[in-house]
Formats: sequence, structure tokens, C-alpha cells
Amino acid sequence: MVVNEKQHILVPKHSVLNEKDSENLLKKLNTTKEKLPKIDIADPGIKNLKIKNKDIIEIERNGHHGEKTKYWRVVVDKKTTFFEEDTEEKGDIIENKEGIYKGDSLEIDEEE
Repeated sequence: MVVNEKQHILVPKHSVLNEKDSENLLKKLNTTKEKLPKIDIADPGIKNLKIKNKDIIEIERNGHHGEKTKYWRVVVDKKTTFFEEDTEEKGDIIENKEGIYKGDSLEIDEEE
């Protein structure tokens, strides 16, 4: 039996951000692509998307109580060098109804 990973109920929605949305996201999060967590270009969740190295992927997960939480990853091709200075794993950057979390800390956007 062949299973389409994208259609499985437990696989969160993955989408590619365009250049403008990527720039806006990085400004909003006050970060750079180098600091975002990584996702391999061969990951089953994104294999059917039109992606390239350094694209930003938005992952929308459903929480236990039905709330939506967004995560972001930058696409890396393990066969090529991504960022020379990238030597350590970075924590998640998460946005939900309470604000934006970077690692264990919460940042609340006062503009909204």
C-alpha cells in the first residue's frame, strides 16, 4: 500500500513563503534565515512543494484544543553547504494566539 504523507491526518500543513512574505516574517521575528531551524530538502512533508535551498517553509499545526500554531523552517540541502557559520542547532520560533516564542521565551507583539 502506498501512503501519501501530505494527505495523512497527522501531517501538518506545509507551505512555501514567497520572498516578500519571507522578508516580512524575518522582520517580525527580528531574526535571520541563519537563525531559523532547518528542514532537509528531502523531508517527506515538503517533497511535493516547489522549493529550493534557503526557502522558508511555514508549518501550521493543530494544537490539542484546536488552536493553530505556526512554525518556520529554512530549507537546507544536506549535500551542499548552507551557511558557513551555522554550527549549532537553533530552537523553535513559534507563533500562536498568545504571541511569538523563541526557544523558551515569549515575545508579545504590542502592535496588534
